[in-house]
Amino acid sequence: MNNDTNLPYFQYIDTTLGLKYLNGNKKLYLKILNNFLERYKNLKIDELKREEFKDTIHTIKGLSSTLGMVSLSNLAKIIHATSSREKKFEFSKSLALVIDELQTELKQEKRQTILIVDNITEDIDILIDVLCDKHDIIVALNEADAIETLTTEDISLIFLYTNIVDIELSEIYKVMKQKSTPTILMVDSLDCKIMGYSNYIKKPLVIDTLKKYIKTQF
Repeated sequence: MNNDTNLPYFQYIDTTLGLKYLNGNKKLYLKILNNFLERYKNLKIDELKREEFKDTIHTIKGLSSTLGMVSLSNLAKIIHATSSREKKFEFSKSLALVIDELQTELKQEKRQTILIVDNITEDIDILIDVLCDKHDIIVALNEADAIETLTTEDISLIFLYTNIVDIELSEIYKVMKQKSTPTILMVDSLDCKIMGYSNYIKKPLVIDTLKKYIKTQF
């Protein structure tokens, strides 16, 4: 059972009823809601052929009942049994309301892409392990690859391993400044000009410390 996930408030969906069928698994429930949205958001009822229409209504009848879409489920049952034209219009309207609500409440933010510039395998593995669940990761093993990535990809944040005493003279720093890309420096020691930067972490990376640091950053 997964109770850690927050559910949106729905006007046309009874989440209590939906969760009852899924033993309270909120994460699975949201996944099925997203699948329902993707499957039926562009559905044009009037363009379906007779058999295709019956199959579609039958499927929606089962899914909407399981997910707690009470009004939609009841209309689907009536249409499937009687082929009522009047109820078909009501069904289309009810489906549109459900889809509109799902699109509003389940909209997902675009995953940020993080660039890791490092040549230490162990530290790269730690960063990927901590970051990959919520972010897309690109790894550059040297400054040239990092600059190429910055010029071709939409990078939201950089983890930059540097032993450059005067980092402001480096080419990658110039590109970072030009694009205003937020950067967290990873350093071996603090007795250099890097001390003037607020966003830095010290190597070697410790996974628990890194998690706490990233939690404050995001």
